[in-house]
Amino acid sequence: MVPRWQLSTLKPVTGELRIEEGRSEYLTRFMRTARLLDFALQRLDALPPLLDATVLWLKPGSMAITGFEQIEDVDYAQTWLVALPQPV
Repeated sequence: MVPRWQLSTLKPVTGELRIEEGRSEYLTRFMRTARLLDFALQRLDALPPLLDATVLWLKPGSMAITGFEQIEDVDYAQTWLVALPQPV
């Protein structure tokens, strides 16, 4: 867990945010998955996928998504704070 005071020191990760619903073999049910795709680095995922994703709030310029990331068969509860591009 990152303490609140350290959030401003983290380097932001940029990419294309996608939230899709599909069947999870891991949970044996349908769920939403959030992914941050990073095409600049030629990698599919800039971050581990956020499983069982739920949008907590959405307002102009930002949103929060909660769920869990699975890393080496261990689940970690996560919340993504997302800055959205402003319309021109």
